[in-house]
Amino acid sequence: MSQTQTLRSLTLPGVFLLGAALLVLVAGQARAEQTLMNYKLDIASTYVFRGDDVHRSLYTKTKKDEEAFHVAPAAQPSLTFYGPTGISFNLWGSFAIQDRELDKDTGYAGLSQHDEVDYTMSYGWENKLGGFNTGVVAYTYPVTAAGYSQELFFGWKLPLIEGVGPTITTYQDVVLATSYTSLAVSGGEDFTWGLSVGLVKRGVHDVTASLGAALGGGFSISLNGSHRPRPDIHSDWSGNAYSDKGKYTSAHGNVGAIYPATIGWVTLSYGGSVTDAP
Repeated sequence: MSQTQTLRSLTLPGVFLLGAALLVLVAGQARAEQTLMNYKLDIASTYVFRGDDVHRSLYTKTKKDEEAFHVAPAAQPSLTFYGPTGISFNLWGSFAIQDRELDKDTGYAGLSQHDEVDYTMSYGWENKLGGFNTGVVAYTYPVTAAGYSQELFFGWKLPLIEGVGPTITTYQDVVLATSYTSLAVSGGEDFTWGLSVGLVKRGVHDVTASLGAALGGGFSISLNGSHRPRPDIHSDWSGNAYSDKGKYTSAHGNVGAIYPATIGWVTLSYGGSVTDAP
């Protein structure tokens, strides 16, 4: 990484945090009973992002073939601050709980390498056409100091089905010519459900579903699964050497391993809101 890139990666979070501070000050002048902040802590059995098992590298240490479900837990805190004019700021992180350290004997780098802190500034509004949301998200990796990536996004919640809200959201990487589009529906309060289809230029990236239930006292639990129909999108595809469908290079170099087309994980959550209600 160049010196310019290093300086940018150091200063960008500061810019987002400054924006968050301004939101907190402005929100103090908002009308009664407006939500000022949401907070949440997820404990996930593994970190999955857009159908990719981010903690997949643990298989390098265990020397096992990848499975549909494995335990590599992450703590994922989130804070969202709201302004009175549709502006919001979110600070989100993911931190591996165990297996964080380097293991030289197996070439395992440690799950701490996947620790992540993201900053999102967005603006939302509604009209007869539906709900809209646009902004920028910065992904940073504090342990590896490998710089960051940025995506611009635009979302449209169509006014078609009350309480379900079909939503189309597209993300465009600022530097790379990559994009990701999510088509999603969701609903429920005490019992929640969600279904999304992720699309990239090469086709269907993932089909992700979740079922959740409120446990009371701010706690909830969800069961989640992602189907990844294209191993060449998610993994080191070895189709040239292995013609059998579903074989690829696993995390620990086992060429010809069976590709887990569907993976699952469990998330236990605690969260709530802060309002300006008297």
